[in-house]
Amino acid sequence: MRPDASESSQISSSTIGRAARAAGSHPHLASVLQQGRKSANISARSGVIWGIPDYIILDNFNVDQSPGIAKRPAERDSRLKAFSFMRIHQHSQAFLKIILHHSNALVFLISLSFSAAAQEAEIVKPRGALAAGTVAAVATANAAGSSVAWPLHLSTQGKYLEQQNGEPFLLVADAGWEFMTQLTEEEAVAYLDDRKTKGFNAVEIRVIGRKFQTNAPNNFYNEPPFTSGLKDWSVRNEAYWTRIDLLLKAMRDRGMVAVMFPAYLGGGCSDEGWCQEMLAQTDATMRDYGTWIGNRYKDYGNIIWMTGGDTVVTGHAASRNKSVLAGIRSVDPEALFSVEPIRGTIGGIDSYHDLVDINAVYAGDPATLTQMAYRSARPFMYQEGIYENEHGSTLVDIEAQALINYLGGGLIGHTFGSCPLWSFGTARSYCNTANPPFDSWRNNLNSPGSIALGKIGQLMRSRRWWKMVPDYANTVITSAKNSGIRYRAAAREETGETVMAWSPDGSRIAVKMGQISGTLARGWWFNADDGTLTDLGTFPTNGTRTFRPPQARQVLVLDDADRSLPPPGAGVYTGAATLLGR
Repeated sequence: MRPDASESSQISSSTIGRAARAAGSHPHLASVLQQGRKSANISARSGVIWGIPDYIILDNFNVDQSPGIAKRPAERDSRLKAFSFMRIHQHSQAFLKIILHHSNALVFLISLSFSAAAQEAEIVKPRGALAAGTVAAVATANAAGSSVAWPLHLSTQGKYLEQQNGEPFLLVADAGWEFMTQLTEEEAVAYLDDRKTKGFNAVEIRVIGRKFQTNAPNNFYNEPPFTSGLKDWSVRNEAYWTRIDLLLKAMRDRGMVAVMFPAYLGGGCSDEGWCQEMLAQTDATMRDYGTWIGNRYKDYGNIIWMTGGDTVVTGHAASRNKSVLAGIRSVDPEALFSVEPIRGTIGGIDSYHDLVDINAVYAGDPATLTQMAYRSARPFMYQEGIYENEHGSTLVDIEAQALINYLGGGLIGHTFGSCPLWSFGTARSYCNTANPPFDSWRNNLNSPGSIALGKIGQLMRSRRWWKMVPDYANTVITSAKNSGIRYRAAAREETGETVMAWSPDGSRIAVKMGQISGTLARGWWFNADDGTLTDLGTFPTNGTRTFRPPQARQVLVLDDADRSLPPPGAGVYTGAATLLGR
């Protein structure tokens, strides 16, 4: 039985109809307003409209296109400019002033009414995903500049990343291993823009490609990283590294972190990485390389350096590897390091203890490993798990890894991967299927996992994620939590402002309501597939209440109603408040 719902507010269809008729002189305005109604999430309590779609406010973009897709027209006589705009009257009345400027210089004042009748579990649709083939359309908007105060550092508590202004930063990373070297510069920038649009803010990278790069180690332009062969890294090719510079700056300008391997070792010291070539050189040469690359990028501020690479090395190989890191640290003592260990282990705990600042979970049982990692004094991230379209994985597996990590104390972040995107088409044999959207790396950009993981990242950032405490002791959730990749993870914000609980299989979730601060809790189901919301209304914060999800793969979000938080997934919660559209 679904919990009772309380009052909720929405723009009435009749209001939209009146506005559309009034705007009849512009043939496309009605569709823009109607889509605005569908895409906006409106909170009458807080007096803010959340999630207004970008194409309503982007200057000089063609609104003739399908919802959610903005393209610059080749020719257009009249231009539509919509400026903001908004304040909602607290007594369920809203006045949305949209100033429209086109060739007839028309100005409209549109008054939007709200209905506040009690409804049952209202479904709130989010903005749609970007359609295939529209990556380039958003490039200009995304390149507008970074709002991140670089460089990042560990928080005072040492559990999450912070910007220089003290704002927390959660990694929502994509495995784009060779995007800097396998692609053209134009393709690489388009890839970054797509990932940013979908909600990703980091990419895991091998700065020198190996087995999974065409014509490795030469880049797309046939430029080698070193000019004296693969066993002499002391002479670097400026042309190659200038292109790396460009793409690192492009990431920084988009507010994106490079989770970057200066020298990927490769599983078992194999041809997947550079272990053998490093062994053929000296510790001094490796330290010189580390000093050089560290000095080159020490001022960028958006790099987390990675070591390891699907292996744990010993002897001379370990010494060469440590020398690279020592070189980087010698010129950039504030640099942050993490690791890719071997599958089923935690880097920084099971290996590489003295080399990293951030521990890393690598595949295996996510529930067991994250709980082990949480007990460590170091912060941790989910560095790699099962990739989408590999090892028989399903969408719930992909979503579960992220949510078990985020709700399990992995406050540095999580890395998602999908096949064939991670290799940009060079490792198709690893993929389960070549059917769409997995038939090319470009189509793979719009895979179900890509959509879901971007939405899950938006969910976490819309709440005070850095203060979330995992419910390992079962003090908040009393229903069974299961285990392994079907673990029903849950966490509570330390003051009781928010509780989140994951239902991968549609199981009911029983909550001790007294764990939520305030006298009333506002409830939502967040669909991990696409960010769709089911509004549950409000409930008293006493006793135990059981919540039944509308389907599988849902996150229960319960907020202190007095906090007037926006719908889950809308805005970014900062240290002081939740901001619109940041």
